[in-house]
Amino acid sequence: MVCLGARIAGVAIAAMGFFVVPSAMAQVPPTLTKTFGASSIPIGASTALTFTVGNPNAGTTLTNINFFDSLPSGLVVATPNGFTNTCGGNFSAGAGVSFLTMDSVTLAPATSCTWKVDVVANSAGTKSNVTSAISSTQSAAGSTASATLNVPLPSPPTLSKAFGAPSVAIGQVTSLTFTVGNPNATFTTLTNINFFDSLPSGLVV
Repeated sequence: MVCLGARIAGVAIAAMGFFVVPSAMAQVPPTLTKTFGASSIPIGASTALTFTVGNPNAGTTLTNINFFDSLPSGLVVATPNGFTNTCGGNFSAGAGVSFLTMDSVTLAPATSCTWKVDVVANSAGTKSNVTSAISSTQSAAGSTASATLNVPLPSPPTLSKAFGAPSVAIGQVTSLTFTVGNPNATFTTLTNINFFDSLPSGLVV
């Protein structure tokens, strides 16, 4: 505070001047990245989903770092969930869920941590996954993080057929054998496989 003295008409008057002291500056928000362990998996297979959280500030600890992640349709946390964590804090990432949360994480200046959970694909498609914005008590909201996992459509079942003999006389019997196969990797089970076969004229079971 600065006081400036003045005298007007024999009366001493103090003019008061004030310096404005700015409040503590907001800190840089925490950083967040995410990656899938594989770029593509078949239906029924699992892969790791890893989050890396960082504090880019050189002199400030960030507290209550938090975000959430809603997995896209066709992805859920695997059983077992394969959860690992170097961040501390609180997490919701149980087997079978599709909504992940992290909160109450504290990071010292210029440090980072990671946590990981395994996810399993139960439908085909391009699984584009974007988190909420990460934030902390000391900062405004930061950026989101995104990653994409490809789950290709399974190959269709295979079918072959063969008669037991290349030629038979009228009235004779031969076998007709159908072979059905699943050409996909171990993880993908095909269900409700079906076909029909209309025998040609002159042939009956």
